[in-house]
Amino acid sequence: TLLQHAELQDGLGMRATAEQAELARLAAGQAYCPKGEIQVGCALRTVGGALFAGAAIGTRTGFGGISPLGIALVAMAAHGVPASSISSAVWASLDCKAADAAQSTQAEDMRVLQAIAPQAGLTLF
Repeated sequence: TLLQHAELQDGLGMRATAEQAELARLAAGQAYCPKGEIQVGCALRTVGGALFAGAAIGTRTGFGGISPLGIALVAMAAHGVPASSISSAVWASLDCKAADAAQSTQAEDMRVLQAIAPQAGLTLF
């Protein structure tokens, strides 16, 4: 699998470590999906090398959920780390075949990341 490599390369030339990709997958496993939504997770790396993870939180109504990036950003803020220090982000789904179902959340996370940390690359798994 891709996680056997020391570094992973996305189409934009950005690198994400295997550790960061694995953390995103582990976070996806912690996603709360009461309506059977796709389990997705995100791992952020700062310029200082710190890692922060987040998992999607769904709701029974399907409205008002929180994206994995949103949860990872809360974790960063709780530790006093500014979002501007994000150097890379990995967004992962447990079910690669069903990842298309999470496209709107993924697209929104990409827009948010671009707005708060335009220097950060986003790798999708």
